[in-house]
Amino acid sequence: MRRSSMVTVARCAAIAALLTAPAVLATPAGAADSAPEASAARTTGTTRAAVPAGLAPKADFNKDGYADVAVSAPSGTVGGKARAGYVTVVYGSAGGADTGKHQVLSQATAGVPGDPAADAAFGSRTVARDLDGDGFTDLATQTSPVTAVTVLWGSADGLTGGASLPEAPGTNGRGNLVGGDFDGDGHADLIANSTTSEAWGDLRVLYGPFSRTGAAARSAELPTDRTFAASDLVAGDMTGDGKDDFVSFHDFEEMSEASIFWQGTADGPVRKQTVTDAVAGAIGDADKDGKSDLAAGAPGEDGTYKDSGAAWLLRGAVGGLSTTGVVSYGPAALGAPELNAALGNAIAK
Repeated sequence: MRRSSMVTVARCAAIAALLTAPAVLATPAGAADSAPEASAARTTGTTRAAVPAGLAPKADFNKDGYADVAVSAPSGTVGGKARAGYVTVVYGSAGGADTGKHQVLSQATAGVPGDPAADAAFGSRTVARDLDGDGFTDLATQTSPVTAVTVLWGSADGLTGGASLPEAPGTNGRGNLVGGDFDGDGHADLIANSTTSEAWGDLRVLYGPFSRTGAAARSAELPTDRTFAASDLVAGDMTGDGKDDFVSFHDFEEMSEASIFWQGTADGPVRKQTVTDAVAGAIGDADKDGKSDLAAGAPGEDGTYKDSGAAWLLRGAVGGLSTTGVVSYGPAALGAPELNAALGNAIAK
């Protein structure tokens, strides 16, 4: 185990460098409209446009062919409620993001389930995917600490209305939500920490397509044998088989534990291997071999100084992540200060 440092100095200290030699951030391969940070292709029903490894499919909430951007403000005040949270969507145009065409969405917005509440942190985690298979990107968003996932539906007018997922994966006080096509059926799925399992550390997967009432096609628990909820989840096609895989990161009493690689199969994710102790990660095709690679961080790793932190780059391979040719980085290697740097506490996705 490695210490899971609570130090917040240099939370994001240059970890993106792990995936920029050269690298483009990736989200689940071939999945429908992906995380709001990125762009490249769209899913309609079960027909998917090819997406080069390392490139994320675009979020297109109004299906006009231009990439849209969703930015969360989970600490925002809504209706006098501190940290109620909201999400701002800026729609794309031929000239790029059009700030004159935007929405501010919260639980005070007509059609969005629930009411603003203090500390709800609406938008604390978001996933942009075509969850109902109609060709429009939808936006799933978590509120925390309550157990709730709300889906805002895409339409020609943008995001309108929504539904609470009745089988929503929970937060267990830690908001984690990741999307992808984990069974390769062409429909977007969601994974998060589970609150339906008696074991705190278990995960829950909801398989698409989702109905407009928020019902999943099916669901399943994913036992992790870990005591606490995952500290982070990242997904992408790391084996190059067209199905999305994911990695769950874990810690216990401020000590990181071995991360778990889950391989996507026709039946859904299967626990395949344990990899380096870490608390956070990101996916990208660093070597451009068509398989996503994993950058993993452990901020409590001791180098020259205590809690200087470290990060590792593991290559994607057929059957799982390769344990050979692992590249390690410390603050000194990146030209950053070492004392209490906590390198790897957060990794740019």
